Amino acid sequence: MTLLTYRGRKLSAISFPIGGLGTGNINLNGYGEFILWEIFNRPNKEFLLPYTFPLLRISDGKKIWSSILASLPSPPYTYDAQGYRRWNGEGLPHLAETVFKSQFPFAFIDFKDKHLPISLELEAFNPFIPHNVKDSGIPCGIFTYIFRNLSERDLDISVSLSLLNAVGWDSLSKLDGRFHKNLGGNVNTFKEEGQLKGIYMFSEKYGSRDPRYGSMALGVIGGKTSYRTSWMMLKSPFLGFAEMYDYWNDFTTDGLLQDSEDGESPSPDGCSRVASLCTSVSLKPGETKKVIFIFT
Repeated sequence: MTLLTYRGRKLSAISFPIGGLGTGNINLNGYGEFILWEIFNRPNKEFLLPYTFPLLRISDGKKIWSSILASLPSPPYTYDAQGYRRWNGEGLPHLAETVFKSQFPFAFIDFKDKHLPISLELEAFNPFIPHNVKDSGIPCGIFTYIFRNLSERDLDISVSLSLLNAVGWDSLSKLDGRFHKNLGGNVNTFKEEGQLKGIYMFSEKYGSRDPRYGSMALGVIGGKTSYRTSWMMLKSPFLGFAEMYDYWNDFTTDGLLQDSEDGESPSPDGCSRVASLCTSVSLKPGETKKVIFIFT
């Protein structure tokens, strides 16, 4: 397989589709961010799902490294009339740079930062099997993070992904963080089956014949799992930064999330809930491990 390689300013033009045939898709950009969530029955260019991003924490017992698991986009920093986008941890620490390699249906990102004691790679794909329409139409994206310990000390590594329960949103008007008139009654529940653990999302507001009916899920395979079915919920979109900072503090303190079942209660009308799923692994010097996240 011959891979196309992109770095530097070229990363800003990348939008790699992940999703089954005929199922809609989310896109992976050149920096490691999840963008263009076109899973709401219509095209949705330039849309980023608020509060949906990966975090990384590394500890060697003495020092801790924490950041968004993505590099910062290249300038110019423009997004809309209100300035640069702000819902996905843009103000938090990021990794230094990325190198993007691809050959459909596979995308690979090498994350590079001279301060980290690991090598870190992401492999992303969706099932795409020639002459097999059924299995090529599975509505999912599979994201495998691969770590290798380059240091001489044991390392504890945690990755956490957050996801907004957007079931009920029609994609016709803009989300204000986790607030929108069509949201409400959103429920997040933790489930596990064998090695797969995850958070299942739905809404009690709409029946099965309504076009806004549906479900979302975030799963993980590998490592020790912790989770929050709901972030702290404040009453204004303006306070979304406080909700995000509370999540950041919870994760970076010890690399685990305080298991929370709050999301099993339906959200108030006009707003939804954000859930997070974390997995943690330990690596000896020179050891390599991987964890697999699944969006569906």
